[in-house]
Amino acid sequence: MNVSDPRSQRRIIGAFLVGSALVLFTLLIRPTTAPAVTSGNEIISPVVVADFENRPITIIDSNGDGVPDWEESLQRNSGTLQRDSSITSAYEAPETLTDQFALDLFERMVNGQVYGDFSSTPEEIVAQSSDQLLAQAVDTLITVDDITISNNNSAAALISYGEQVAVIINTYKETSGENEAQILERALATENPAELQKLDAKITTYQNYLKYTQALAVPSSVAAEHLLLINSYLATLNNIIAMRNAFTDPILALVRLKRYQEDADVLFIALIDTYTKLIAGGARWPAGSAVHNVISIQE
Repeated sequence: MNVSDPRSQRRIIGAFLVGSALVLFTLLIRPTTAPAVTSGNEIISPVVVADFENRPITIIDSNGDGVPDWEESLQRNSGTLQRDSSITSAYEAPETLTDQFALDLFERMVNGQVYGDFSSTPEEIVAQSSDQLLAQAVDTLITVDDITISNNNSAAALISYGEQVAVIINTYKETSGENEAQILERALATENPAELQKLDAKITTYQNYLKYTQALAVPSSVAAEHLLLINSYLATLNNIIAMRNAFTDPILALVRLKRYQEDADVLFIALIDTYTKLIAGGARWPAGSAVHNVISIQE
């Protein structure tokens, strides 16, 4: 195979994208429940009722070639190059993951030709380059050094904390009724980048969730659950930002989509674990509390 042939390069990158898609989405959001908390003769179990609609992209294959339509859109965009007369000859380091991947792939192929390393097939070279992509989907975790922990673990403190978490969710919730995967799917299907502007409101929502929840004073007894919750917000935020840039950095969007469902599941688990721990510590919220819009407490 002549790796200097642009058509060959596109086929190689396409092969990587197709291979990645095989592990993407057999995804269905499912309700998540937590172990019941026993208080005296009561059995109390929180269930998430907040509308975090992280859903998979519908698998549609219009031409029957085994590659979903949305992924073919990503492939087309990853190979689209346009000459800009304003570009100078000065070297600029690639900024997007797509460009970084293309450069790394090109360097590996050139080195293989120059130094006579023909032991690797093009597919193996792509696999070697793709290993570096996985690191791009790992977030820098928020740690105990980034939050304020309180030693007040009284029932009143737990109630207050749970109420504040719920108020943040209710205050900043985005209410368009359409989830981010649906927006991305339509944008790719119609090849219309303008559709992705609808993700801006969702990005703002998770920025607010993260900002204001991280700023809370956290009872030490729920510090671990708090960290799981805010890191789930961070992961979801980064996933949506990657979707927003799907036309300019399609490979990053693909990499983040690979973890999209798992992050959605963890967000549900984080909410349930948080309120399970609060209830176990004696927290109860009266009718009309914001908590009941987020968690259904079943007794």
